[in-house]
Amino acid sequence: MKVYVEENEAIAEESVLIRCMKHNERIEKLAKLIRRFEKTVPVETDGEKIQLSMDSIIYAETVDRKTYVYDDKKIYVYKESLVKLEQLLAHGSFLRISKTTILNMHHLYSIKPYVNHRLLATLSNNETLLISRSYIKNLKEYLKDWED
Repeated sequence: MKVYVEENEAIAEESVLIRCMKHNERIEKLAKLIRRFEKTVPVETDGEKIQLSMDSIIYAETVDRKTYVYDDKKIYVYKESLVKLEQLLAHGSFLRISKTTILNMHHLYSIKPYVNHRLLATLSNNETLLISRSYIKNLKEYLKDWED
């Protein structure tokens, strides 16, 4: 596969064209990855409402009935429930790893076994999260699908 990037200051809006012999599952995965860059999540920080790029989200969690979204710099508040956020992020690279946490799998650096049949995930920002044993099956399916 060849990749070309053309820079042109006269272009008003960025666009991506994928040329292929056949539109298959591999091409569709690539298109989904590209589309992910335009999606945003409404969050608040320091009393300001902003649209946070889905791609910059490392993980989200619920603590004391409040939903927090983390990127590599800040912590944001998402006004809806974690379930609503999970629905919004459903077609991206996000995966529920515990009852209270959703992880952006593109920020997953490594996984290792942990006590009580859980896994310890190290993220791109060097934070660690626990993957509950009841969500390990989903993780394995996600990783298997990604390999295909």
